[in-house]
Amino acid sequence: MAAVFINQYGGLLSYLMAFGLIYQRRHGTFTTAFWLGLLSLPVCLRFNYRWHILTILINGIVAPIFLPVMLGLIMVAICLWPVSHMIVWLEEGLLTTLYKGLAWIATFPYATITFGKIQLIPLFLIVIGTLWLMASTGRRAKWGWGAVISLYVISFIGIHFNPVGRVIMFDIGQGDSLLIQQPFNRHNLLIDTGGRLALPQEKWQRRQIVSRAEKVTVNYLYSCGIDHLEAIALSHQDADHIGDLNEIMQHIRVKRLICAAGLPQNRQFQRQVRPHLTKVTIEPYLADQHFMIGHQQINVLAPVVAGPGGNADSLVLQAQIGGASWLFTGDLEKAGEVAIVDRYPQLRVDYLKVGHHGSQTASDPQSIATWQVKGALISAGRHNRYGHPHAATLQTLKRANVPFWNTADCGMLEWRYGFGQVPMIKTTLKDCD
Repeated sequence: MAAVFINQYGGLLSYLMAFGLIYQRRHGTFTTAFWLGLLSLPVCLRFNYRWHILTILINGIVAPIFLPVMLGLIMVAICLWPVSHMIVWLEEGLLTTLYKGLAWIATFPYATITFGKIQLIPLFLIVIGTLWLMASTGRRAKWGWGAVISLYVISFIGIHFNPVGRVIMFDIGQGDSLLIQQPFNRHNLLIDTGGRLALPQEKWQRRQIVSRAEKVTVNYLYSCGIDHLEAIALSHQDADHIGDLNEIMQHIRVKRLICAAGLPQNRQFQRQVRPHLTKVTIEPYLADQHFMIGHQQINVLAPVVAGPGGNADSLVLQAQIGGASWLFTGDLEKAGEVAIVDRYPQLRVDYLKVGHHGSQTASDPQSIATWQVKGALISAGRHNRYGHPHAATLQTLKRANVPFWNTADCGMLEWRYGFGQVPMIKTTLKDCD
């Protein structure tokens, strides 16, 4: 039980801060806050991935003032029990003002560093080095600072210039969201964002919900040191494909929005992108065109003509990634798959993003056979109301001897390529390994 507690952010930080208070020499409040902030930094990077450069300074300024004032007000409230509600109101006002001030400071441009998820060995070494610094002076302290700073730099470079590329299918429930992450973390492409369908609710049922894109996709990107994307490709107008676009773009800088020709005229799409039109360029495409993400060419196979943005108008993308042919089909249905076979008879597919979450309206058996698919990835929510993936679709894949992985059963799906990697699908949940 203790091991589980230590592996949690709050538990590990609590133990570390308590030890730091006991370990440190006697210092003033500002110096104590500085050292505790420095000691907690690698743990924060392990779990939160980002760091505001003013954090340690603000802690050092606020702690000497905030704690005595708040504790003093609590003691006054206890002594003046009949009018304590006024003291509580004053404390609440001070806390609200502090939170708003911190939130305002957090908006300072270029003040937040997206470091990424620091690994356990560097974390341990940095903590040891920081404790060494807390007890050192003179030349020993100079060498200690050099060692700690070097560990941070090496960790940062290892995260931001990782030579391994990935294709990620996020486990975001009933929706689609995939990432093509190029080696060395440059020019990454997100295909769809996922999102929830807006169902009618009574007033008492409404509550603030953190989107899956924010909880899953954004956190994953931050953990890899990614705070910007070259582009987001949007397959079509359904909410479970583009509904979380706004949440993604509030946290991640995006240069380009890729979509099918005709979608920019769709009113739902226009509402989604209107807040961001000054920050991104919209690029509509049709079949037989392509676009570049860094040095990676992405081929557009559908739609052939501009449409309103429905399933039949899904933007279908094909790319050679790490020596394998990938096909991303959005919610394209069987008729569209047959049309692609007819239009591109030489197309072969190693990995297929199964259309329409495994619905029986997609995954035409003849198309699967013609493409000679070697592996299929399905994005569907656990116990979803639509029965995805449909038994008929799974039977089609089994008859074609195509192994498949479903996010509802396996969690996030990951395919790695590049430096020292054997291309294979890795799953998050152990029962799918």
